[in-house]
Order: sequence, then C-alpha cells, then structure tokens
Amino acid sequence: MKKLLLLAPVLLFAIAECTARLYYGLGDPPLSDADADMDYIFRPNQRCRRFGNAVNYNNLSMRMDEDVDPADARERVFVVGDSVVNGGSLTDQKDLATTLLQGAMPGRLVCNVSAGSWGPGNYAAYFRRHPGLVRSGDVLVVEASTHDLWEDDPREGAGSIVGTLSFPSKRPWCALWEGYERYFRPRFLSSGSVRNRKVDAQPSQDEKNRLAAFNLAQLDYVYSLPAKKKVLILHRTRAEAKEAMAGGRLSGASAEGERALVSHARERGVDVAFAELNPDEDYRDTIHPNESGQYRLFEAIRRAVGQ
Repeated sequence: MKKLLLLAPVLLFAIAECTARLYYGLGDPPLSDADADMDYIFRPNQRCRRFGNAVNYNNLSMRMDEDVDPADARERVFVVGDSVVNGGSLTDQKDLATTLLQGAMPGRLVCNVSAGSWGPGNYAAYFRRHPGLVRSGDVLVVEASTHDLWEDDPREGAGSIVGTLSFPSKRPWCALWEGYERYFRPRFLSSGSVRNRKVDAQPSQDEKNRLAAFNLAQLDYVYSLPAKKKVLILHRTRAEAKEAMAGGRLSGASAEGERALVSHARERGVDVAFAELNPDEDYRDTIHPNESGQYRLFEAIRRAVGQ
C-alpha cells in the first residue's frame, strides 16, 4: 500500500506529462535563433505539433512543408510578412493562406517568408541573406499593416527576444512546466496586461519619422527584387476593419500609415490590394486572422496575382 501511495504522484505526473505532450503539443515549441540582421529567425527543418496544429519550417526557415531547391525551375510565389502570414502555433499548416494558395497554383512553389513581429527590415535582411532567391520569373507578395511604417529596426537589440517564453531557443525540459510558465502564469498570475509592441508602441514624432524613413528604404530594397509581378497586400487590424466598414476610411495614425505605404508602393509600380477581413468573423484577436480570415487572405492574394 505504501508503495502504491509513493508511486501515485509519479504516475499522475507521467499521465499529465503525456497528455500535455500528445494532446496539447506542449514541450515541442518551434525554436528560434538570434540573428544580428533579422533580430530572430525560426530554426530551419522543424516539424512541430502545437495544440493539434502542425507547425513546420523548411530548409530556409520558411513556414512551409516543401524545401526550396535552387535547381527547381518552378515559378516561385513569395508571400512575405509577419505573424499574419505566419499564422503562429494556433494556425494549422493546412489552414494557412499560403498553403491554400499552393493548392490553387499547381506547378508553382508558394514560399511563406514570415515570422511574428517581422517588418520590412526583417524580410529585407532575409533576402539580402539569400541573394538570387527571387528570380525574374517569380512573384512577390508583401503583406503589411499600417503600423509597419513605424516598425523597429531589427538590428537594434537584435536577438534579445530569443530565449524568452514566446521565442524559445531550446526544448523545455517538461511539457507541464512549459504550460505553466508560458501560458498559465502570464495569463492568470501576472499583473498588468500583455502589450503588443507593434500595435501599442507610441513613439515620438521624430522617432516616427526616423522609423518611417528606415522602413520605406527597406521596402525599396524588397520591391527592387527581380520578380515579374509585385503586390502589396494591406491587412487591417480588427479595429481598423470596423472603422473602415463604418465610415469607409481610416483616421489618425492608421490613415497616415496606410496612405504612406500605398503611395510608396504605387510610385514604384507595385500593385496594391486589401485583404478585407470581416471584423466580426475573421479575427482571432485584435489583429491575427482565424481560419476564415486566412481564407480571405488567400482569396485576396490569389486575386492580386491574377490566379
């Protein structure tokens, strides 16, 4: 009887640990590496399962199943962006706009170049790291939101987020511990609210001017890549989508950011399209698309590239 009492906690822990790993996918997060130019990048060649969702990264750290072979002659469609395109751990690989686009474009290779909080500086650095990746017969689609005009320079404090709860660089020793530290404690035991550094940041006007100049210069580099077709897809936050639905146009900083990004793209011969998500149906939170939102993003990209 004493042995059973001593074994009971061990058995309960083992059952709970197996449940956390096999049912919830804890203990196997996508891992990140610090980078001096990109801030951080997801580690290549990962196959993870989180909350029942497949989260895969190929040989070039793109969120896609298929590796990119330099000798592959297929036309490549690059969809570039942040967590909206990436989808995060709450979006299954099959539900991503880029996966849906791949299914609609047989004979082409759709490449998802994205990571959470990435902006123009991040993906410009990615393409500088991989010269020749975009070829003259390819298509380039850049997803951006109004606040990307003032996104941080990724070289400032590069890699500082790697190793944090949201961007782990190594496997947690225990799935239950990861569940407690990463999800339970921040939501239920920490004081204050979690801020989104991209949406909530309020820089001074001088800082906004500096960041705007930096990000537009990075977009200049991305738009200069030798793709045969280039498209800017504007993705609005839920609040912006509601404002646009009610009045037909945005106001304040949102309007300023959108005007600057749109005019900058059009002046360089880049087509502009809007994702047009429904604020009541297509968002998981304040900015990220849910499954139906990813489908609307897919439809917007497909129309924009003429498929």
